[in-house]
Amino acid sequence: MAKKMMTMDGNTAAAYVSYVFTDVAAIYPITPSSTMAEKMDEWATKGVKNMFGQVVRVQEMQAEGGAAGVIRDDDSYQKHFEDTVAGGDWLCEQDVVEYFVRH
Repeated sequence: MAKKMMTMDGNTAAAYVSYVFTDVAAIYPITPSSTMAEKMDEWATKGVKNMFGQVVRVQEMQAEGGAAGVIRDDDSYQKHFEDTVAGGDWLCEQDVVEYFVRH
């Protein structure tokens, strides 16, 4: 089988590697410093499958609190979960938010 070679920029290459090795991707529209999130969302929308034969579930997060993790003594995973879900007007996939808050 011949190798398929592609020329692409570093952000696209990083997004591609991440896409094929994951089943869930959290993207943040508030930090558009690169095209990686946009590419992940584009491929999932087009139905591109990862190495497991699945289309990646892309969750657009609305608050960085869930990703920031526990910072202060009075913080908890529950507070970050609630902040992230409420920031998304309760429209986000809560199981995905819980996964990213806990891990």
